[in-house]
Amino acid sequence: MLDKKEKEKILELIKETIRKIAGKNSEAFVSFLYEKKNINEFKIAEKLKISVNQVRNFFYKLLEYNIISFTRKKDRRKGWYTYYWTLETDKTLEVLKKMKEQEIKALKQLAKSREIKTYYVCPNKCMEVTTETALLHEFFCPECGTLMMVSDEEKKIKEIETKIKILEKDIETINCFLEKLHQKKEEKKKRRKK
Repeated sequence: MLDKKEKEKILELIKETIRKIAGKNSEAFVSFLYEKKNINEFKIAEKLKISVNQVRNFFYKLLEYNIISFTRKKDRRKGWYTYYWTLETDKTLEVLKKMKEQEIKALKQLAKSREIKTYYVCPNKCMEVTTETALLHEFFCPECGTLMMVSDEEKKIKEIETKIKILEKDIETINCFLEKLHQKKEEKKKRRKK
Protein backbone atom coordinates (compact mmCIF):
# COMPACT_ATOMS: atom_id res chain seq x y z
CA MET A 1 0.00 0.00 0.00
CA LEU A 2 2.85 2.40 0.82
CA ASP A 3 5.63 2.67 -1.73
CA LYS A 4 9.32 3.14 -0.94
CA LYS A 5 9.23 6.97 -1.23
CA GLU A 6 6.22 7.19 1.06
CA LYS A 7 7.92 5.00 3.65
CA GLU A 8 11.03 7.20 3.47
CA LYS A 9 8.90 10.33 3.93
CA ILE A 10 7.13 8.76 6.92
CA LEU A 11 10.53 7.88 8.38
CA GLU A 12 11.62 11.54 8.01
CA LEU A 13 8.41 12.73 9.69
CA ILE A 14 8.97 10.28 12.56
CA LYS A 15 12.55 11.49 12.95
CA GLU A 16 11.28 15.08 13.05
CA THR A 17 8.77 14.20 15.78
CA ILE A 18 11.29 12.34 17.91
CA ARG A 19 13.85 15.13 17.45
CA LYS A 20 11.26 17.62 18.77
CA ILE A 21 10.47 15.38 21.75
CA ALA A 22 13.87 13.98 22.73
CA GLY A 23 16.50 16.14 21.00
CA LYS A 24 18.89 15.85 18.05
CA ASN A 25 20.78 12.79 19.25
CA SER A 26 17.63 10.69 19.36
CA GLU A 27 17.43 9.95 15.64
CA ALA A 28 19.68 6.90 16.00
CA PHE A 29 16.89 5.11 17.87
CA VAL A 30 14.43 5.49 15.00
CA SER A 31 16.28 3.09 12.70
CA PHE A 32 15.92 0.36 15.36
CA LEU A 33 12.21 0.99 15.81
CA TYR A 34 10.68 1.94 12.47
CA GLU A 35 8.43 -0.83 11.12
CA LYS A 36 9.59 -3.27 13.81
CA LYS A 37 7.85 -4.70 16.85
CA ASN A 38 9.01 -5.65 20.33
CA ILE A 39 12.63 -4.57 20.09
CA ASN A 40 14.80 -5.67 23.01
CA GLU A 41 16.21 -2.68 24.89
CA PHE A 42 19.48 -4.51 25.61
CA LYS A 43 20.12 -4.98 21.89
CA ILE A 44 19.54 -1.27 21.25
CA ALA A 45 21.89 -0.34 24.10
CA GLU A 46 24.54 -2.71 22.76
CA LYS A 47 24.35 -1.44 19.19
CA LEU A 48 24.34 2.24 20.21
CA LYS A 49 27.05 1.60 22.83
CA ILE A 50 25.04 3.24 25.62
CA SER A 51 23.59 1.97 28.89
CA VAL A 52 20.18 0.35 29.18
CA ASN A 53 19.19 3.18 31.55
CA GLN A 54 19.91 5.72 28.79
CA VAL A 55 17.76 3.70 26.39
CA ARG A 56 14.95 3.56 28.95
CA ASN A 57 15.19 7.31 29.63
CA PHE A 58 14.77 7.96 25.93
CA PHE A 59 11.74 5.67 25.77
CA TYR A 60 10.19 7.28 28.85
CA LYS A 61 10.24 10.62 27.00
CA LEU A 62 8.32 9.00 24.14
CA LEU A 63 5.89 7.37 26.58
CA GLU A 64 4.84 10.84 27.75
CA TYR A 65 3.45 11.39 24.24
CA ASN A 66 1.97 7.89 24.03
CA ILE A 67 3.83 7.12 20.78
CA ILE A 68 5.57 4.00 21.98
CA SER A 69 4.29 0.83 23.60
CA PHE A 70 6.07 -1.92 25.47
CA THR A 71 5.82 -5.37 26.94
CA ARG A 72 8.05 -6.63 29.69
CA LYS A 73 9.28 -10.05 30.64
CA LYS A 74 10.94 -11.10 33.85
CA ASP A 75 14.25 -12.93 33.71
CA ARG A 76 13.71 -15.99 35.94
CA ARG A 77 17.35 -16.28 37.00
CA LYS A 78 18.17 -12.62 37.71
CA GLY A 79 14.69 -11.34 38.57
CA TRP A 80 15.13 -8.30 36.30
CA TYR A 81 12.63 -7.08 33.77
CA THR A 82 13.50 -6.76 30.11
CA TYR A 83 11.37 -4.35 28.09
CA TYR A 84 10.44 -4.84 24.45
CA TRP A 85 9.50 -1.61 22.67
CA THR A 86 7.33 -0.84 19.64
CA LEU A 87 7.02 2.58 17.98
CA GLU A 88 3.41 3.46 17.11
CA THR A 89 3.79 5.09 13.68
CA ASP A 90 0.25 6.42 13.40
CA LYS A 91 0.30 7.93 16.90
CA THR A 92 3.69 9.50 16.18
CA LEU A 93 2.31 11.17 13.05
CA GLU A 94 -0.74 12.39 14.98
CA VAL A 95 1.53 13.98 17.60
CA LEU A 96 3.55 15.71 14.87
CA LYS A 97 0.31 16.93 13.28
CA LYS A 98 -0.75 18.48 16.61
CA MET A 99 2.67 20.10 17.01
CA LYS A 100 2.41 21.64 13.55
CA GLU A 101 -1.13 22.84 14.23
CA GLN A 102 0.14 24.56 17.40
CA GLU A 103 2.96 26.15 15.39
CA ILE A 104 0.41 27.50 12.90
CA LYS A 105 -1.67 28.93 15.74
CA ALA A 106 1.39 30.66 17.24
CA LEU A 107 2.47 32.02 13.84
CA LYS A 108 -1.01 33.42 13.18
CA GLN A 109 -0.90 35.20 16.54
CA LEU A 110 2.54 36.56 15.69
CA ALA A 111 1.27 37.84 12.32
CA LYS A 112 -1.65 39.58 14.08
CA SER A 113 0.77 41.14 16.53
CA ARG A 114 2.93 42.40 13.68
CA GLU A 115 -0.10 43.99 12.01
CA ILE A 116 -0.93 45.93 15.19
CA LYS A 117 2.47 46.78 16.68
CA THR A 118 5.58 48.43 15.28
CA TYR A 119 8.89 46.68 15.82
CA TYR A 120 12.41 48.07 15.67
CA VAL A 121 15.40 46.05 14.55
CA CYS A 122 19.13 46.54 15.00
CA PRO A 123 20.94 46.84 11.65
CA ASN A 124 23.58 44.45 13.05
CA LYS A 125 20.79 41.92 13.70
CA CYS A 126 21.41 41.88 17.46
CA MET A 127 17.73 42.05 18.33
CA GLU A 128 14.25 43.10 17.42
CA VAL A 129 12.07 44.92 19.95
CA THR A 130 8.67 46.57 20.30
CA THR A 131 8.27 50.34 20.21
CA GLU A 132 8.01 50.45 24.01
CA THR A 133 11.33 48.64 24.48
CA ALA A 134 13.00 50.75 21.78
CA LEU A 135 11.78 53.90 23.51
CA LEU A 136 13.24 52.72 26.84
CA HIS A 137 16.64 52.48 25.15
CA GLU A 138 16.15 55.73 23.20
CA PHE A 139 16.03 53.71 19.95
CA PHE A 140 19.61 52.51 20.36
CA CYS A 141 20.38 48.79 20.43
CA PRO A 142 21.15 47.72 24.02
CA GLU A 143 23.62 45.13 22.68
CA CYS A 144 25.83 47.18 20.34
CA GLY A 145 24.64 50.80 20.67
CA THR A 146 23.64 51.20 17.00
CA LEU A 147 20.56 53.27 16.10
CA MET A 148 17.62 50.92 15.54
CA MET A 149 15.41 51.02 12.43
CA VAL A 150 11.73 50.30 11.91
CA SER A 151 11.26 46.66 10.94
CA ASP A 152 9.78 45.82 7.54
CA GLU A 153 6.49 44.40 8.80
CA GLU A 154 5.13 43.47 5.37
CA LYS A 155 8.19 41.34 4.69
CA LYS A 156 7.97 39.70 8.14
CA ILE A 157 4.26 38.96 7.70
CA LYS A 158 4.91 37.41 4.26
CA GLU A 159 7.63 35.21 5.79
CA ILE A 160 5.19 34.10 8.49
CA GLU A 161 2.49 33.38 5.89
CA THR A 162 4.99 31.30 3.88
CA LYS A 163 5.86 29.28 6.99
CA ILE A 164 2.15 28.73 7.65
CA LYS A 165 1.61 27.46 4.09
CA ILE A 166 4.52 25.03 4.45
CA LEU A 167 3.13 23.74 7.75
CA GLU A 168 -0.35 23.36 6.24
CA LYS A 169 1.11 21.37 3.37
CA ASP A 170 2.97 19.17 5.90
CA ILE A 171 -0.31 18.56 7.72
CA GLU A 172 -1.98 17.54 4.44
CA THR A 173 0.85 15.05 3.82
CA ILE A 174 0.53 13.68 7.36
CA ASN A 175 -3.25 13.31 6.94
CA CYS A 176 -2.70 11.38 3.70
CA PHE A 177 -0.24 9.00 5.39
CA LEU A 178 -2.52 8.56 8.41
CA GLU A 179 -5.38 7.61 6.12
CA LYS A 180 -3.20 5.02 4.35
CA LEU A 181 -1.95 3.60 7.67
CA HIS A 182 -5.52 3.31 8.97
CA GLN A 183 -6.55 1.53 5.76
CA LYS A 184 -3.64 -0.86 6.17
CA LYS A 185 -4.72 -1.65 9.76
CA GLU A 186 -8.31 -2.26 8.63
CA GLU A 187 -7.11 -4.67 5.92
CA LYS A 188 -5.06 -6.60 8.52
CA LYS A 189 -8.13 -6.85 10.76
CA LYS A 190 -10.24 -8.18 7.88
CA ARG A 191 -7.59 -10.80 7.02
CA ARG A 192 -7.46 -11.96 10.66
CA LYS A 193 -11.23 -12.39 10.74
CA LYS A 194 -11.19 -14.62 7.65
